[in-house]
Amino acid sequence: MHKSNVFITGHKGFIARNLISALENRGYSLVVPDVETNICDYDAIKREILKAGLVIHNATVAGTDVCALNPRKAIDINIYGTYNVFDICSKYRIPVIYFSTTNIYDSEFYQDKEIDENSALFPRTLYAQTKSFGEDLLFTSGEKVDGGFINYAIMRPLFCYGGVGDMNSLISKTIYNFIKNVNERKNNKVDIFLDPSKTKDYMYVNNFCDAVCSIVDKRMYYTGIDFNVSQGEPLVTSSIVELLDEIVSKKIGITSVSPSSFIDWHPETDYLGNHIVSNSSICEKTGWSPKISLEEGISFAFDSIYENMNEYNPLMHLNIIRDNSVNFKGFYPDTRSK
Repeated sequence: MHKSNVFITGHKGFIARNLISALENRGYSLVVPDVETNICDYDAIKREILKAGLVIHNATVAGTDVCALNPRKAIDINIYGTYNVFDICSKYRIPVIYFSTTNIYDSEFYQDKEIDENSALFPRTLYAQTKSFGEDLLFTSGEKVDGGFINYAIMRPLFCYGGVGDMNSLISKTIYNFIKNVNERKNNKVDIFLDPSKTKDYMYVNNFCDAVCSIVDKRMYYTGIDFNVSQGEPLVTSSIVELLDEIVSKKIGITSVSPSSFIDWHPETDYLGNHIVSNSSICEKTGWSPKISLEEGISFAFDSIYENMNEYNPLMHLNIIRDNSVNFKGFYPDTRSK
């Protein structure tokens, strides 16, 4: 099968960097610009898209806190930029895979059950609202944008984590803060906007990239399909951290203090609560399943972060919140309005 050029928007981002390697290992050719292309610049992004046979739309301002700190940028990139990408793809009949988020679902309603692709929506934060709008451009327009036709697939990763480049996850923030404290002999706390008693399901980034590759291999972007992608190993958050403590303490050789001892939990901000998402649809339709377990993923993430402590800082946005005395609790909805 001819393996067309693939263009990934936001190619320097966390998921994209791992996905480029995954696709190249499968023999795909990648369109990789010398510099990041601004998807809000219609002509610039068009030049890159026209080099491709498939677009994977990954570029986004991601995360509840990041979008809240940069609302105008989030709207520009996640809505206006997304419209540009879809408009060009439709006019030139180039299929697109769009990365959305499971945050768009009404998680409060599904506290005692799994979320699947047919579950009710209730995007409650700016981040979720902008990603949901991107889906609406595909769904509610009858697969048409400005009179053109667009072939697409939508993929919603759940809690992707990894090493360098991971700016959002509980796992990366906790590992980085612990290593930094050990290296500098400090006891700084890291703010984690989660309730440790609630269940979450963290997926190593390579597992998600493998799922994307399965869609590309089978050319399912011509089917107008949408998939939730999860690890399928839901655990209470406190149990995830206990596992992280065990793995990291063993790897770093320190048992007197653990990563979780430096966490400052903010359970009142956990608007998702129990967030369990079924991956059965993509597993059944593509044969994909996660190859890297949570234990292995935490170990890989630690190695990557430990070896590259000077290259990136997943606490950057938390530091902005702290240094500017931002009311971070205002980023997270307290209760749903009935």
